[in-house]
Amino acid sequence: MEDQRQGVEVRNKENRLLFMAEPINGDIILTLKSAGKEIKILYTDIPKLVSAAVKRKKRLKNKAERMIDNVHSPEKP
Repeated sequence: MEDQRQGVEVRNKENRLLFMAEPINGDIILTLKSAGKEIKILYTDIPKLVSAAVKRKKRLKNKAERMIDNVHSPEKP
């Protein structure tokens, strides 16, 4: 039997593929392309990935602020 999966492709003005979405086992798999790399993620994983990125950004910001505070505060003997 022939595979009847249908997907959606999004391309830019130069006709380069930005991402493709295909249904798979009750979910949608997104294939993202950027800088010559291809990443495949499930649509339902996006909230977890965004949450992890936000936490990482906050952690890095706090670390940078602590480093700046250490540079500007006088050293104790």
